[in-house]
Amino acid sequence: MHRFLDITDTVLVSSPFLKEIAEKYHPDVRYIPEHISTIGSYSPKTLSSPTKLLYCGYAVKANDVLLIENVLDELLREYNLEFIFVCDYNPSIKLPVKASFVKYEQKTLSEILRQGDIKIAPRRLDNSYDLGHSFTKIGYPMSVGLPVVASPVPSYEKSPALLAIANEDWLNHLRFLINNPTEYSMLSEKGIAFVKDNFSLKKIGDMYIKLFEGISYG
Repeated sequence: MHRFLDITDTVLVSSPFLKEIAEKYHPDVRYIPEHISTIGSYSPKTLSSPTKLLYCGYAVKANDVLLIENVLDELLREYNLEFIFVCDYNPSIKLPVKASFVKYEQKTLSEILRQGDIKIAPRRLDNSYDLGHSFTKIGYPMSVGLPVVASPVPSYEKSPALLAIANEDWLNHLRFLINNPTEYSMLSEKGIAFVKDNFSLKKIGDMYIKLFEGISYG
């Protein structure tokens, strides 16, 4: 790894956390986010009944949902809930709520994600792998109108995502979204606009153009 950095003029990273780490080993580190390919023209979502919580990611990491198993159990006493796993294969995780599986397909991802109401992204934040995640994991669902409740991954900060550390935070955020349909739709609209403004192909492309224009060729 250090040998690779020694022969590299510039290091590109996709999250603020990775930038902070890489800067300890290299003098020129640039943070350029990943483009969100699901950006389009979507109307803000309205809550369906039952409310559908959605996890989107690799099945091997889907066990992170069990971090909020007690939260789901408590919410189920108050609300009519279902859960959707959007993964490469069925993670077959037992939850206190009714769960279904939809296979991840990039071509139809927007339509798949719109089946959900709230994107949840619980993560273990005791390791650099999870801390280094890019915005993309919540960016795809947010771009099509799903409000997001997530663990406080550094790249999620300053976005419309509702960040939750303790179980109480998860309960409060999810109750807020379910109990306030007007606020839910406003956050849906805000998320769509945020991704469009910050992760469009033009926005990210301009960052690369600026980078390459600043390169001196010897």
